[in-house]
Amino acid sequence: MFGLKRAASGLWSARLSIPIPRDRWQDVGQAYGTKSGIRQEFLKSLQTHDKQEAVKRRGPALEALCFQVNEKRAAIGKPHLEGD
Repeated sequence: MFGLKRAASGLWSARLSIPIPRDRWQDVGQAYGTKSGIRQEFLKSLQTHDKQEAVKRRGPALEALCFQVNEKRAAIGKPHLEGD
């Protein structure tokens, strides 16, 4: 499923992938201070083993992740990831 990832433990996570172009990966990496300077995705645990429940929780979790990334990008003077 799009936006979901299942861990080996069986717990589901929401997965936010930063879209191409690659300069966005570098901007996000810079905003988060990553060692490599690149950040392509974010995961947030949905705290459930049930796939149907994970699908229900995915939307709000992805919105929260997107908001967090946009706030970090704004702090370094980069535009939001709106519409991506």
